[in-house]
Amino acid sequence: MGEECCLLVGGIEFNPKYGCIISISMNSRTEVVKECGDVALLGPTTGSVNLTAYVREMEIYAGCQASANVSIPWVRKYACEGDVVYYIQSGKGSASIIGQDYVDPYAKLLSDTGRRYYNISANVGQGPTSIYAIQEQVDGSGLDYYGGPIDFNTGQGSVVQQWEDIMPVNFLKPEGATPLYLQSFNLNLNPGEIPQVSYSFAFGITGGGSNAITSALYTPGTDSFFTTGEPLVGTLNTGSGASTGRDYSYGSLLRQALLGRR
Repeated sequence: MGEECCLLVGGIEFNPKYGCIISISMNSRTEVVKECGDVALLGPTTGSVNLTAYVREMEIYAGCQASANVSIPWVRKYACEGDVVYYIQSGKGSASIIGQDYVDPYAKLLSDTGRRYYNISANVGQGPTSIYAIQEQVDGSGLDYYGGPIDFNTGQGSVVQQWEDIMPVNFLKPEGATPLYLQSFNLNLNPGEIPQVSYSFAFGITGGGSNAITSALYTPGTDSFFTTGEPLVGTLNTGSGASTGRDYSYGSLLRQALLGRR
């Protein structure tokens, strides 16, 4: 047990292409839907991964205080038959930028509401000579982030990341784990510091094997979806389903996922 609870942080092996990751946390749990005596009806097993890192260009920031954030909406549906979890992206996400001129080298909104208002950040507890800022905030829909270490565009498929690309190589991937679905993101620019970013991902774990969980991504401005490249229902992904007498085509699965059944 000592080897499991007294590990050195310096021994974590991150993918070199993702630069300098400062912190990582991962947890998961199985939902208990209902209990009847000693019998528990179990729901899906889901988890989260949180990463904090420096931006790609690790230089001391000399501008005004600024930030950017986005929260991506997902519809999660669970089919107890086969232990299948469906993740469906339902939009580009609510986003905002404070100090747009300073954020531009790192990120931009995909669409702008046109509304502008100001934020103030001051703390007199740090003394009368401490610095404060008044910055303009812009809200919008969707975010294109290109500052590293993990770039993404919430209007495209880059909000889904493969486990092997992001997680440390010496972290064991849970059996049956899905790809990582970006839930939220924050960029913080503070003068005198290296800019930092934080990512929050969700994932699912199925007892039916890694191919039994799937996802669908929303194509903004259309009524269409596209898959993330993962098999839809494992061995049952037969296209028309002619050999089974049931329709396992993507459109059918999506309709049934939205209805919460299959």
